[in-house]
Amino acid sequence: FLHEGKLIMVNQNSSLRYGHSMTFNEITLSKTFFDRKVVKTTNPNWLKGNLGTHTWNREGEVVIFDGHRYIER
Repeated sequence: FLHEGKLIMVNQNSSLRYGHSMTFNEITLSKTFFDRKVVKTTNPNWLKGNLGTHTWNREGEVVIFDGHRYIER
């Protein structure tokens, strides 16, 4: 997606568990060159008790992302 004129790519990090965190990368791209620079990492601690954050979506001014946690019954 474009943010302030920069191309951003979101990558999911599943190194600890599926959907652990997300990294937002600024992309530089041409016909012969690709580079990415990390601009933000979203870890699961954005919500108390959260074990992972897995999806990020935006439509206009609305941003949706999710998390997961274990709930005891």
